[in-house]
Amino acid sequence: MPTLPQKLEAIRAVCVENDPSILDLKFGCKVRMDLGNIDGFVIIENLYSDDTFTTCHSEKLYNHDSICEVYGRDLLLSDVLLAYDNARKLSWSKDKYGVVHLGHDATELIINWRLSRPSLDEQEEATVNLIYEILC
Repeated sequence: MPTLPQKLEAIRAVCVENDPSILDLKFGCKVRMDLGNIDGFVIIENLYSDDTFTTCHSEKLYNHDSICEVYGRDLLLSDVLLAYDNARKLSWSKDKYGVVHLGHDATELIINWRLSRPSLDEQEEATVNLIYEILC
């Protein structure tokens, strides 16, 4: 049985396959850099036309060559819905209370996506589990 982080990564892979622009280098994109003193991902804050950028951790200019992995931006509800649409697995709608209704094989599923927390990483585990079951 996959762990929650493994499920999030599997959902991310499906969403990136459906919308590669998730990995575009732009404001908010997470990257891993090969600098030795930075561990983990940093978030791009400013991009410049000369292939340099700053991060939210430093005003220092870095070159794109220092990036060893692009994680991309956080996944949003729109990314998940696009993956559903492209997979032709579900129909969906959102009611006035912010509850997303998903239909699958004449069964209505309800995913309570917390709109005040737009990232998939910030959603309830039950929501992530259901999205994983349907997409992956």
